[in-house]
Amino acid sequence: MSRRVGRYCCFVYAIAVLAVGALDGTAVGRMTGGRSQPVQRAVQTLLNRSAGRPARARAVISVIRRVGAWDFGVAEIPPPRRSEGAGVATSFLAQLRGRHWRVALQDTNAFIALLGRAPATLVPASILKLDQASTLPGGAGGGPEFSLPWTPGQSWTLIQGPHNTDGSAYGHPFTSLDFSGGDGVLRAAADGVVYRPCANLVLVDHGGGWETGYYHMPSISVTTGQFVHRGDVIGRIGTAVGCGGYAVGAHVHFSIYHFSTTVGTHGAGVWHIPAADIDGQVIGGYVIHDGARGGQGCLQLISDGSEHCDGAAIANAGIVGGGGKQPTLHPGDYYTLAPVSVYSQASTSSSIVAQLGADSPLGIICQVRNSNVVGNSSIWDSVSAGWVPDYYVNTPMDNAFTLGLPVCNETVEREKAERERAEREKREREEKEAKPSFFVHHVYGTCADGACGLKERAGPGYSAYAQTGSLAEGAEVDIVCQTHGELVTPNHGTASTVWDKLTNGAYVTDVYVDTPGVGGAFSSPIPQC
Repeated sequence: MSRRVGRYCCFVYAIAVLAVGALDGTAVGRMTGGRSQPVQRAVQTLLNRSAGRPARARAVISVIRRVGAWDFGVAEIPPPRRSEGAGVATSFLAQLRGRHWRVALQDTNAFIALLGRAPATLVPASILKLDQASTLPGGAGGGPEFSLPWTPGQSWTLIQGPHNTDGSAYGHPFTSLDFSGGDGVLRAAADGVVYRPCANLVLVDHGGGWETGYYHMPSISVTTGQFVHRGDVIGRIGTAVGCGGYAVGAHVHFSIYHFSTTVGTHGAGVWHIPAADIDGQVIGGYVIHDGARGGQGCLQLISDGSEHCDGAAIANAGIVGGGGKQPTLHPGDYYTLAPVSVYSQASTSSSIVAQLGADSPLGIICQVRNSNVVGNSSIWDSVSAGWVPDYYVNTPMDNAFTLGLPVCNETVEREKAERERAEREKREREEKEAKPSFFVHHVYGTCADGACGLKERAGPGYSAYAQTGSLAEGAEVDIVCQTHGELVTPNHGTASTVWDKLTNGAYVTDVYVDTPGVGGAFSSPIPQC
């Protein structure tokens, strides 16, 4: 979703000279020429400073309405040029005082102050009502009940699971889903007020810090300030990228944003960057589950618990929110979302005692919070084999304790540590008894290629590694592990990049060893180095 932003040109210093921070949460631009450039430059500077970006970093800024010495508009931080995302947007107020512009961003104390002085006709009434509700401390919360953003009765395809708004794979919070299919008509997921911060993107503000986003639309049916009801037409899916990034195949980058901080939480100058992950969010009868990385999660149908992941059909049955049902989890319902290591302690710096594959069932004994953050969560789950980062488990929230699961105490941890030690000692004994330290094979086929014998090398290659010894045709080869290295092409047989590491530390090409692997394949049960 997203496209390369059009050139946002050149604010000349002779026209706009800035001093940032003259007011709490504002930027000041001196107006020595035309009106638009100083306003845009002041908004750009404050927007970037508040988001921790360079002052001249690219931004998309649009003035929606002008009344006397006042401007109201929207501004967007576009996604990286090669990302599949939609960026983040906000609204702004600007007041010309003498030769200077005062600018403030939505959800800041400075915005509230300017809003109180602004002309009544500057901000559309529908937006004004929501802005006042969302910027005041203690405003409405809890969130609306969302519907799927297309016509009931249609099934669309989930083409990418939960990912973040700029399309990167690992950056939390995950806020967005990609859908395609049906008649391509997008509809509002809940009641709210429309913002259009840049081309091909619509934001619907639902109040209380909640917004939904709809990106890549080549045609849009709504305007900024318009109030829409659930199910009203927003536009059509496509590949348009007027706000940055890129898109492949017609789809919608649909986002649910929760700006969960209230005024002053991060300081008056910090505008609302999405703070909440959509993991656990309910929409249209489904609950959203994150994957280990962006795009890998699923939607779980609440009515039967079935998982619908990338490429799956998502049916819109006309359900609002959870349809009166809420997802429930029982102790036996927990599983891993991706392959994950099990640690001896609740820390990635402790030793790894086991590995679990994706969808491995977990019996969670208790949970603990510590300073070792994995992903966006500091919660760790105690299981029989050790400790697992809760970030990789399908608990309802990443960074909060799960209702119904106990918080670990010293007694639980001591009993668990004793159990872990006994199980580890038992496992080590069994592995030592069952697993050979090396695997015996033999040199084979060297004489057929005209040079009987196999050269041992200091590493997995013959060009860059010196010869350290040799083995005769038919000699025993004691293999510790296998790895990929330099390609070896024999006169007879199949080329291979596999090299065998021997008990003496040397390497030999697997081409001339009677292992079962052929054509670059590793030979089970020999481990990889």
